[in-house]
Amino acid sequence: KVVQVGVEGMGYAISSQVAVPIINELIANGFVARPWIGTRLYTVDSFAINQLDLKVKSGVLITEVVASGPASKAGLRRFDVITALNNQEVKTVEGLVKLIRSQKIGDVVQITFWRDNAASTVKVTLEQSPAS
Repeated sequence: KVVQVGVEGMGYAISSQVAVPIINELIANGFVARPWIGTRLYTVDSFAINQLDLKVKSGVLITEVVASGPASKAGLRRFDVITALNNQEVKTVEGLVKLIRSQKIGDVVQITFWRDNAASTVKVTLEQSPAS
């Protein structure tokens, strides 16, 4: 078992190709600039499906849209369910965030979402996430 009192020496490896750009950005800016769509998100589960009478069985529920953020500018709304980004299926918040972070600030992405009983697609221009 790894979970024991007094266990030491566990380490994790991150490649220098990943670490060096992050370190340089932290030194230069004090934070890491990441692309952002301006939403709070929740992975669709049976609770959300039942409470909101969702017509989809998986995806990422938008629980909040930041005013004047990229999603708001594109017309996305609270309770829309994102099902794909650039035609890549999205099932979890983690999966969507990973896809967004694989893009660059300023990129235009295509988001497929469900609202009520219909699927739609919008283009969203990724912006820099606010510094925490």
